[in-house]
Amino acid sequence: MMFEEFAEMFTFRNLSIRRKLTLMITITTCAAILLACGAFLSFDIYRFRHSIVDDLETLAQILGSNSTAAMTFNDPQSGREVLQALAAKEHILGACVYRDDGRTFASYGRASVRPEFACPPTETDSSRFERGRLVVFRQVVLDDQPIGTVFLASDLEELSQLLCWYSAFCGLIVVSLSAGAFSFAARMQRTISDPILSLAETAKAVTTGKDYSIRVQRSAHDERGDAVEEVRHRSLPGGIP
Repeated sequence: MMFEEFAEMFTFRNLSIRRKLTLMITITTCAAILLACGAFLSFDIYRFRHSIVDDLETLAQILGSNSTAAMTFNDPQSGREVLQALAAKEHILGACVYRDDGRTFASYGRASVRPEFACPPTETDSSRFERGRLVVFRQVVLDDQPIGTVFLASDLEELSQLLCWYSAFCGLIVVSLSAGAFSFAARMQRTISDPILSLAETAKAVTTGKDYSIRVQRSAHDERGDAVEEVRHRSLPGGIP
């Protein structure tokens, strides 16, 4: 019971007008900032995913072109040397070159990958995101005839780094702008709350103290000004019904 009474004291409806206005402005600003950050993040992730797919497909085509000679002369060692160039690509997990009958011609696996990289069954041209990696299959073509397939697998560390960077950046923006919005709202709400509080105090004095000499100055031509005129009317002798 005591907890319910304590919680009731701090519900939104029981807050002062000043706190309500400040809280509403701050929450609205934070919501707008979060929506904007979310929209930018979603767009950049979408664009980045397409970018890394295009890059990996291009790399697969290059490897296929460089492997045609080795496959034509049935030289797996040369094929492996072509794939070894991928050691300079830190995000490549592994690669395979298949013959046209689906057998593995040459393969490469990053030394740090555990469990050890193994070539999957060959597929037609495709690309997809799997759990923790991006995979691409591309045909190797010579004189307009398919002679094999290239497979590439890349990790998604770049995407994870992008998410971490964006999360930190958006968090910094939200905290900074929220603090500024709170400070700005605390100042701006006075233009609304101060006249209302003054009006409420005057109305209370007129009603409880029967002090009809109190006057309220109209400071604006809006609903608050109309309320002030009403209080002024009621504060005149005989004005209270």
